[in-house]
Parts: sequence; C-alpha cells; structure tokens
Amino acid sequence: MFFESGLGWKPHCDHVNLQRRTPSDRPAESQLTPCGLPSWSWLGWKGLMFHGYGEAARINDRQDWIEETIPTTTWYTSQSPTDPLEQRRRIRSTWYENRDSYKDFTRPMPPGWTRHEAPATGSFRGEPFLYPDGCDKYTFKHGALDGPDEETESWYYPFPVADVHESTPGFMPEQTQYLFCETSKAQLSGYQGEEDSNIVKLFNNSKENIGSLHLHNEESLALFPKQDVEGSTGLSVDLVAVCKVRKYSKTWNEEKVAYDFPIKREDKYLVLWVEWKDGVAYRLASGQVPAAEWEKLDLDMVSLVLG
Repeated sequence: MFFESGLGWKPHCDHVNLQRRTPSDRPAESQLTPCGLPSWSWLGWKGLMFHGYGEAARINDRQDWIEETIPTTTWYTSQSPTDPLEQRRRIRSTWYENRDSYKDFTRPMPPGWTRHEAPATGSFRGEPFLYPDGCDKYTFKHGALDGPDEETESWYYPFPVADVHESTPGFMPEQTQYLFCETSKAQLSGYQGEEDSNIVKLFNNSKENIGSLHLHNEESLALFPKQDVEGSTGLSVDLVAVCKVRKYSKTWNEEKVAYDFPIKREDKYLVLWVEWKDGVAYRLASGQVPAAEWEKLDLDMVSLVLG
C-alpha cells in the first residue's frame, strides 16, 4: 500500500546505529525462501528503526506534522537485475492511486463509516487542527478501526475496509530482490552535521545546504568530513529520487510553549544515497531535499536497478 514511503525507512533516532544483516550460510534446502536481504529493505538491517509508513490518514492531534506521498515514477520488481520489462512485476501502491477518490466527499461513503464536522482546533492543548489538502471540512470514524485512545479514533477520509476473519486466507505476492524504475539522479556533497548525530548535511555546487541524509550508523558517518575543518571537501554522494513528499507542519510558539499557526506546507523529494556495482544501485542511506532545490540541480534520468 505505502511502497514508496516505505523505501524511506531510517534509524529511529539520530544517534541509533543499524547493523547490516548477512545472508544465511546454511544449505539452500535448510533455508526459508525467499531469503534475500536487499539493501533497500529494512529487513536487511538490525536495530531500532522508523519504518517510513507515516502517511496522513489516521488523525493524531499530538503530531506537529503530517505527510502525504506523491509518486513520481512507476516501480517494478523481479528476481534478476537483468530481467527484461516483460518479466518484471509492476508494484501498485493502491493507497496513492485511490487517495483522491477517497477524498471525494460527494461520493457515498463505504460501509461502516460515519462523517463528522472537522474541529476548528485539535484536541491536544488547543493546537491547530492539522489536515492534508482537501480534508478541512470533515473527519470520519469506523467501528472496526478504533485507535489506541480517543484522540486517534478519527480519520481524514473514509476508505473501503475489508471484512477479514480468522478463516480468511492470506495472500503474499512473490518476493523478489530487485527494484526497477526510471528516475532522476544528482550528485551533491555531504558533511557531518550536529555532534552525536548520524545526520549528514547536503550541499550543492554553490555550497548551499539544501538537504540531509540520515545514515545507518557511525561507520558511514566516518566517511564524511566535518564542515568546520579548513580546506575540507565534502564527500560526493550519488542520490536518486524515490518520490515526492508533501509535509504539513505547525509552527512552534515560544510564548505559548505549544505549536500554533501558521501551518507550513513544503514539498520535498525522498532520496536514496546509493553506490553502484555492475550497474546495480545499492542503498546506503535515505534523506530528503526540498523539491524546489532538487529540480534546480543538474539532473540525469537513469534506468534504476536497486538491489
């Protein structure tokens, strides 16, 4: 459902270190299949991480920001990096495909939903009610989708809820290791950021800080120089765009000691830092670059194979 945003997983906190898992050395007949550990999947890493599935759907007034993912390419998957297009399976992120129709409140609601007037302010500390585009008038509830508390029982829009029982058979699509798409690529320079943090700052050719990467661990961080060292040159990194992300955020008010208006809206590109081996890209970290800055870069279009 949330494939594109899921590719943006990262360590849960700035200082958390992840460890790369290694494939099993057991005989093939003693392993579960499939047993690959692709670089793009969080399954290939050990440690506390943020999975990236933070789509603005369930309302949580305690959050000071929400995001919506905007796909920018078509993704495919296959077992071999050399498989031709006709052998690849298209990955359909159905949530994104159907989201606009879910937000069409002139249509009849799917079964089980009730509609309510949206509040002027949120339920947490009187902070603003934060909502994505088109969702300022109503909130929705479904009896089968209770939240962990009263503040998370509402949703921005209704969607079909499957009638699933213990006897409902499961479904798992074929699991394959390689991803394919046509996307944009850029080169930027990276420097270490704050102390005790695995965040790297990204700079363009004009030495302007235009984005960041959240590295997997301190080992990766050691590859980047510190910006305040005289004469240091940033580490050149290859970045590929995964999707666009629209972020809506409240503004911190020092006097009120709470979040307040104005509501800020910004489009960014979710990017992956990759290295190339025999024409295949392997993920090294995820990050974000403001859309306006990314689109000003000297971009190359690439046929990405991600392993």
